[in-house]
Amino acid sequence: MADIPETLARAFPEYEFSDLDSDADAELVIERVLEYGTRAEWCWLFSRYGLERIRNFVRRRGYRTLSKRGFAYWRLVLDIEEYQRPPWAETAASLWGR
Repeated sequence: MADIPETLARAFPEYEFSDLDSDADAELVIERVLEYGTRAEWCWLFSRYGLERIRNFVRRRGYRTLSKRGFAYWRLVLDIEEYQRPPWAETAASLWGR
């Protein structure tokens, strides 16, 4: 936990912040910082994990884990056109027109 900024504790209310590990919990940390982080926390995130790892996260998991607004924002910022969409999303779109 020592290398995760204390200011991010608010983004993990259901976790014991002191137990989080930036390596073991990398995907969770990336998700929460992209969704709830400030500009300074985003800078820390990109320096800690690197642009490609974060882009890969958004491609693979962003659709499922980020809000619609957050996912659209990071796709635009990171210039991501292709991403993985879960199979249920196709079914939902055909049923409810989303």
